[in-house]
Amino acid sequence: MLLNKQITLGIISSDLNLTTKFIEKIINNTNAKRDQDHIKMDIIINNNLSNKTENELDEFVKRYETMNITHLCLYYPNQKMLNTFSNHFEIPIYCINNLKKEEETIKTITSLCNKKEEAI
Repeated sequence: MLLNKQITLGIISSDLNLTTKFIEKIINNTNAKRDQDHIKMDIIINNNLSNKTENELDEFVKRYETMNITHLCLYYPNQKMLNTFSNHFEIPIYCINNLKKEEETIKTITSLCNKKEEAI
């Protein structure tokens, strides 16, 4: 019996429109026959993230750590955000700061979801 590999994607962004388009591309490129086959996503859109101090970002990250994510996308992050999240998470973090990086990330994420693995 084959099962989809379980992926939970965290997406943190400051732009609703860009994030919506990004999510649509992930959905459209995922080989899913039914809704349950799509990647589980936890999405946070907060247009004040880039203005937060390091202490405020640390507090934000601590709350986000309680979510059971396996991969994290920072959509248009700044270096301070990337450093803070990298210091707290031991999962793959994808920094999307241009169209080429967005395309690469979509391919990576959807290929992980589209892979099958044998159930034990």
